[in-house]
Amino acid sequence: MPPGTLGGLAAAFEGRYDDARDLLKAAAGRCGPGGDPTLLIHSGIAALMLGDHTAAATATVRAAASARAGGDGVTVPQAMEFRAYADFWTGRPRAAEAATLEALRQAYATGQDNGACHLQAALAMFAAVTGDEDVCRERAEAARSYALARGLGLPAALALFALAFLDLSTGRFAASAARLRALAGFGPGHGHRAIRHIATPHYVEAAVRTGDTRVARAAHADYDHWARTVRSPDDLALSARCRALLASGAEAVEHYRTALDLHASGTRDFERARTELLFGGALRRLRHRTEARDRLHSALEAFEHFGSPQCAAAARTELRVLGEPVSPVRGADDLVARLTAQQLMVARMAADGATNREIAVRLLLSPRTIDHHPRGVFARLGIRSRIELVRLLGER
Repeated sequence: MPPGTLGGLAAAFEGRYDDARDLLKAAAGRCGPGGDPTLLIHSGIAALMLGDHTAAATATVRAAASARAGGDGVTVPQAMEFRAYADFWTGRPRAAEAATLEALRQAYATGQDNGACHLQAALAMFAAVTGDEDVCRERAEAARSYALARGLGLPAALALFALAFLDLSTGRFAASAARLRALAGFGPGHGHRAIRHIATPHYVEAAVRTGDTRVARAAHADYDHWARTVRSPDDLALSARCRALLASGAEAVEHYRTALDLHASGTRDFERARTELLFGGALRRLRHRTEARDRLHSALEAFEHFGSPQCAAAARTELRVLGEPVSPVRGADDLVARLTAQQLMVARMAADGATNREIAVRLLLSPRTIDHHPRGVFARLGIRSRIELVRLLGER
């Protein structure tokens, strides 16, 4: 890894945030056209750490183009992985999921088992957000098993985060808090610095839900230090969201307003929607019905765009408690909006007559997981059989 990026990560891990910021900014600035694809990838990594998803996408797209132009097929999957992170958090989840699955195939085809482990962990995270529970667990287990056996900190931590987010979004708050506490902790053995950075805001939420915030307050203080040092709008917004969760009444409301003002200048659309969901719930409990309704409808619309059924269900529940009419779940005619990228691939292959075993081979999953997968597709589309699926896809 280039000295700037490596030095920046090391400085961040050691708590030298001013040094980390300067080193990472210098590395992120090296994202011009052409150039060495590996240097461009690490420029993208530095930009991701700084919360600059636009620069990260630019650097990684150029890295993939440079690698292809030079006949370097090995580096292309690496560039695609980090491009996927930028795409996913900024509102293009299906493109990110599909591109990552293609990168996983390329990684295995070129003998890059370590790279494939990273991609499996990324796909586990995407599956957690889009509600593919069986897929999330299988990919996370595969990534963690391989990573822990070989000392790969990033994919091991990312896979654990995927499981923690799945727990958080499905109401298993104690389990989520236990996983996230390890990721948001300090010192050796607590995973990768970048995943601590992602995990802390979610840990604060899970800790508040369980009523045990002592460690979460310390984790937030460290996260806030980082956010104020790098001045990323999204990181500052998430720090304000943590402050709102740890406060109450009018004080919490003001922190939520600050968070949404900061999100407006950022790029992490999914986290902005989660802030609106949490804010809407707080407003409902304070009997601010009109604003609560507006925030919750906005969050619901975003979650439907992302294809995140658990988060959408939470927004619907809050709206029902308010006595508000809730828009119906999108109809089967809107397949792209209803299914994740992977579910859509399963649906199309099933409709084309592929067996579950053949689908499993193409998606690099176990036949057992694919045996469960069509049921999830059918549930989201409101149908009961492959015959209905074939007819539905044919009509579309």
